[in-house]
Amino acid sequence: MKLCPRVIPLDKIISFKLNLKNPNNIKNIESINIFSKNDYFHNEKIKFEVKKQDIVFEYKMETYGEYILKLNFNYKESKTINMFAVEKDILALSALKGDLHMHTTYSDGKRTPIAMVLESLEFGMDFISITDHDNYTGSQEAIKKKNENKIDITILPGEEVSIGKGDTNLSKGNGHMLSINANCSIDKLRDDEEIYKCELEEIVNKIKGKIPKDIEPYHYARNLWTIKKIQENNGLAILCHPHWIYYDDKYHLHQPIYKELLKNSKVDAVEVFGDIDQIEECNNLSYLNYYQYKQKHIAAIGNSDAHDIKVGIGDRFSIVFSKTKNEAHITEAIKQLLSVAILKRSKDEYQAIGDEKLVSYTLFLLKEFYPTHDKFKSKEARLIVDGLINKEDFSHKIDIVKSKLLRFKKNFFYKG
Repeated sequence: MKLCPRVIPLDKIISFKLNLKNPNNIKNIESINIFSKNDYFHNEKIKFEVKKQDIVFEYKMETYGEYILKLNFNYKESKTINMFAVEKDILALSALKGDLHMHTTYSDGKRTPIAMVLESLEFGMDFISITDHDNYTGSQEAIKKKNENKIDITILPGEEVSIGKGDTNLSKGNGHMLSINANCSIDKLRDDEEIYKCELEEIVNKIKGKIPKDIEPYHYARNLWTIKKIQENNGLAILCHPHWIYYDDKYHLHQPIYKELLKNSKVDAVEVFGDIDQIEECNNLSYLNYYQYKQKHIAAIGNSDAHDIKVGIGDRFSIVFSKTKNEAHITEAIKQLLSVAILKRSKDEYQAIGDEKLVSYTLFLLKEFYPTHDKFKSKEARLIVDGLINKEDFSHKIDIVKSKLLRFKKNFFYKG
């Protein structure tokens, strides 16, 4: 059965339309009840009318969260369908699925930028970033190819900056930082070594005596310099895989540096789910949750860190609640903590990290909205691939798929 809408605003009387797969069953409905998942004592019988082959009714949700509509039939069976009530400011935002960490042949990835773009679309991504190691070119090529082929996905320019690049002694213990949507390559800003060293020296002079003794000032200064340059160039600084086990069974990132960056909220976000061991990810979360609780302004992000197709994409990602699919709006939404990091544990099981209310809403969407959303996105990706392989124009078919997805969204989310 189909219910329209499925996501509705709180404290507003909404008109609903319910369509049964078999209209003949309408005459067998004995009663319809609505109950809240959050409010144990809420269970209300509602009045309804039958118009043509639709059941119509009005209702006002007064509690945030998931509701269940239950149809009771006179032959002692019942059917249910779920809804979700949110604040109107959240409902006004678009729920976007994305992955901000993946690699191509421009660094240590095995596929071209366009291959990673199409693979991401196949798994239902609304936005991505190509983040090759110390290389901005892969993301630029991805954007160019996406525009040429009119692919319906937002691509944010990016790169994965190695904090200790060029120095073997510094590469260990300094970790990596994702630069997302910056207007230039952060790595290229280090090309003038004299200026780079001078700027590091200025940072070291400012932090001496103000950081823990187990942090080497120049190591920490390189992290601060990278974050500063990303943010000065309108980018998003995301600390990635902070618990990656590197050589000698040690963390790639010196852990006191990680804790100090969190303590002082220097980064915009932390990759809490990435391509590392899940036990280590849980340890990562314990640190992040503590500092979020204390200071409340570090976003949680999930990324695949994919280096190939069919490996990782779709298993770790983020849901971001943004005004539009515009790159600036997506990065601003993350800065405003309107992101939820997702780890897919099995076909229908997810672990989510983020704001409590956004997490419950996201888990509802993953169960009720995204399976259909992802089917349409996957169909679009396959049509594009078929067109590229066969050198045919499938734009008409692609437009049909896009219009169906748009119609589905309009019916799913209330728009008053």
